[in-house]
Amino acid sequence: MTVAEFNKLKQLLSAECSRRNGYGSISSQAAVVNSVPDATVGSKVTVAQGKGTVDVFLQIESFSDLHLVSEDRQIPTAFGSKMIDRIQQLSAESMTSSTSSCRSACTGLCVGSCIGACTSCTSCDSYCAGSCSDTCVTGCSGSSC
Repeated sequence: MTVAEFNKLKQLLSAECSRRNGYGSISSQAAVVNSVPDATVGSKVTVAQGKGTVDVFLQIESFSDLHLVSEDRQIPTAFGSKMIDRIQQLSAESMTSSTSSCRSACTGLCVGSCIGACTSCTSCDSYCAGSCSDTCVTGCSGSSC
Protein backbone atom coordinates (compact mmCIF):
# COMPACT_ATOMS: atom_id res chain seq x y z
CA MET A 1 0.00 0.00 0.00
CA THR A 2 1.39 3.38 -0.95
CA VAL A 3 1.32 6.46 1.27
CA ALA A 4 -1.28 8.03 -1.03
CA GLU A 5 -3.47 4.90 -0.89
CA PHE A 6 -3.33 4.76 2.90
CA ASN A 7 -4.26 8.40 3.25
CA LYS A 8 -7.08 7.97 0.70
CA LEU A 9 -8.30 4.94 2.66
CA LYS A 10 -8.45 7.03 5.82
CA GLN A 11 -10.38 9.79 4.04
CA LEU A 12 -12.93 7.43 2.50
CA LEU A 13 -13.42 5.40 5.67
CA SER A 14 -13.89 8.53 7.78
CA ALA A 15 -16.52 9.83 5.35
CA GLU A 16 -18.33 6.46 5.31
CA CYS A 17 -18.39 6.27 9.11
CA SER A 18 -19.77 9.83 9.28
CA ARG A 19 -22.48 8.91 6.77
CA ARG A 20 -23.63 5.95 8.87
CA ASN A 21 -25.40 8.14 11.40
CA GLY A 22 -28.85 6.52 11.55
CA TYR A 23 -29.99 3.77 13.90
CA GLY A 24 -26.93 1.89 15.10
CA SER A 25 -24.74 4.88 14.23
CA ILE A 26 -21.00 4.43 13.90
CA SER A 27 -20.42 8.08 13.01
CA SER A 28 -18.27 8.46 16.13
CA GLN A 29 -15.78 6.07 14.53
CA ALA A 30 -14.87 8.82 12.05
CA ALA A 31 -12.99 10.49 14.90
CA VAL A 32 -11.08 7.24 15.50
CA VAL A 33 -10.08 7.11 11.84
CA ASN A 34 -9.18 10.81 11.81
CA SER A 35 -6.93 10.35 14.86
CA VAL A 36 -4.79 7.78 13.02
CA PRO A 37 -1.49 9.32 11.93
CA ASP A 38 -1.09 9.73 8.17
CA ALA A 39 1.32 7.37 6.46
CA THR A 40 4.73 8.75 5.62
CA VAL A 41 7.20 7.73 2.96
CA GLY A 42 9.57 5.04 4.15
CA SER A 43 7.57 4.03 7.22
CA LYS A 44 5.68 0.81 7.86
CA VAL A 45 2.00 0.69 8.76
CA THR A 46 1.78 0.59 12.53
CA VAL A 47 -0.60 -1.44 14.69
CA ALA A 48 -2.33 1.82 15.66
CA GLN A 49 -2.85 2.71 11.99
CA GLY A 50 -4.21 -0.78 11.32
CA LYS A 51 -6.59 -0.68 14.28
CA GLY A 52 -7.82 2.75 13.26
CA THR A 53 -8.62 1.62 9.73
CA VAL A 54 -9.07 -2.16 9.46
CA ASP A 55 -10.77 -2.62 12.85
CA VAL A 56 -13.14 0.27 12.12
CA PHE A 57 -13.91 -1.09 8.64
CA LEU A 58 -14.77 -4.48 10.14
CA GLN A 59 -17.56 -2.80 12.11
CA ILE A 60 -19.24 -2.21 8.76
CA GLU A 61 -18.53 -5.47 6.97
CA SER A 62 -16.42 -8.61 6.94
CA PHE A 63 -14.34 -8.47 3.80
CA SER A 64 -11.90 -10.84 2.14
CA ASP A 65 -9.14 -11.84 4.54
CA LEU A 66 -9.41 -8.78 6.80
CA HIS A 67 -9.19 -9.54 10.51
CA LEU A 68 -8.80 -7.52 13.66
CA VAL A 69 -5.30 -6.10 13.86
CA SER A 70 -2.80 -7.34 16.41
CA GLU A 71 0.98 -7.25 16.58
CA ASP A 72 1.33 -10.99 16.10
CA ARG A 73 -0.65 -11.27 12.84
CA GLN A 74 0.29 -10.48 9.25
CA ILE A 75 -1.34 -7.54 7.50
CA PRO A 76 -4.14 -9.00 5.36
CA THR A 77 -3.77 -8.91 1.57
CA ALA A 78 -7.12 -7.08 1.27
CA PHE A 79 -5.56 -4.12 3.11
CA GLY A 80 -4.90 -1.74 0.26
CA SER A 81 -6.58 -1.02 -3.04
CA LYS A 82 -9.16 -3.82 -2.56
CA MET A 83 -10.29 -2.20 0.67
CA ILE A 84 -10.41 1.24 -0.96
CA ASP A 85 -12.55 -0.16 -3.80
CA ARG A 86 -14.92 -1.81 -1.31
CA ILE A 87 -15.36 1.37 0.73
CA GLN A 88 -16.21 3.22 -2.48
CA GLN A 89 -18.85 0.58 -3.25
CA LEU A 90 -20.27 0.80 0.27
CA SER A 91 -20.47 4.57 0.06
CA ALA A 92 -22.90 4.18 -2.84
CA GLU A 93 -25.41 2.24 -0.67
CA SER A 94 -28.60 4.12 -0.06
CA MET A 95 -30.16 4.42 3.39
CA THR A 96 -33.39 3.08 1.90
CA SER A 97 -32.02 0.53 -0.57
CA SER A 98 -33.36 -3.01 -0.60
CA THR A 99 -29.86 -4.36 -1.16
CA SER A 100 -26.91 -3.57 1.00
CA SER A 101 -23.98 -4.97 2.87
CA CYS A 102 -25.12 -7.29 5.63
CA ARG A 103 -24.26 -5.00 8.51
CA SER A 104 -25.42 -1.76 6.89
CA ALA A 105 -28.78 -1.72 8.63
CA CYS A 106 -27.04 -2.22 11.95
CA THR A 107 -24.27 0.30 11.35
CA GLY A 108 -26.07 3.55 10.83
CA LEU A 109 -27.78 3.15 7.48
CA CYS A 110 -31.14 2.36 9.08
CA VAL A 111 -33.56 5.26 8.97
CA GLY A 112 -35.95 3.74 11.50
CA SER A 113 -35.32 0.57 13.45
CA CYS A 114 -33.46 -2.53 12.40
CA ILE A 115 -36.47 -4.84 12.66
CA GLY A 116 -37.30 -6.07 9.17
CA ALA A 117 -34.44 -4.12 7.62
CA CYS A 118 -31.84 -6.85 7.17
CA THR A 119 -33.21 -8.38 4.00
CA SER A 120 -31.36 -8.78 0.72
CA CYS A 121 -27.96 -9.25 2.30
CA THR A 122 -25.13 -9.71 -0.14
CA SER A 123 -22.70 -11.39 2.23
CA CYS A 124 -24.27 -13.07 5.23
CA ASP A 125 -22.32 -13.57 8.39
CA SER A 126 -23.04 -13.85 12.09
CA TYR A 127 -24.27 -10.27 12.26
CA CYS A 128 -27.14 -10.75 9.84
CA ALA A 129 -28.69 -13.84 8.35
CA GLY A 130 -31.66 -12.67 6.34
CA SER A 131 -34.57 -10.96 7.97
CA CYS A 132 -34.17 -9.25 11.32
CA SER A 133 -35.83 -10.68 14.36
CA ASP A 134 -34.20 -8.38 16.88
CA THR A 135 -32.86 -4.87 17.19
CA CYS A 136 -29.47 -3.58 16.09
CA VAL A 137 -28.30 -3.56 19.67
CA THR A 138 -28.29 -7.33 19.95
CA GLY A 139 -27.70 -8.15 16.30
CA CYS A 140 -29.80 -9.55 13.51
CA SER A 141 -30.88 -13.12 13.01
CA GLY A 142 -33.50 -14.96 11.05
CA SER A 143 -33.84 -16.82 7.79
CA SER A 144 -30.83 -17.21 5.56
CA CYS A 145 -30.27 -14.75 2.74
